[in-house]
Amino acid sequence: MNAHRELTVGRRSARPLVESSQDVSIPVDSSLPGESKEFMFSSTTEVVRVAEYLMRIADGLRLGRVSLSAPGRVVRLEPARVVRLELGAQSKPEEGKASLELAISWEPARG
Repeated sequence: MNAHRELTVGRRSARPLVESSQDVSIPVDSSLPGESKEFMFSSTTEVVRVAEYLMRIADGLRLGRVSLSAPGRVVRLEPARVVRLELGAQSKPEEGKASLELAISWEPARG
């Protein structure tokens, strides 16, 4: 699964897929094996692109491996069989704003 790379490549093409897209990835990579890695991503884009990105993440969860990457950096995740899902939503129609937050976390299986 390489959804972020596809978004990055699309942005570099001669004509961007979404003119107003502002993708920002903020990696905190380590060069030593076993150290923590963090990958942050933010984008303002069409909802259909967000849905495609989420579908790729869902496919990776089903396969037991999720990989987030950008040129020169990658974070690979191997979810446990049981994960914690947190959803939050907020709607402020009077301000014309709404948000949806999603978090998936897990701990390694204890043997």
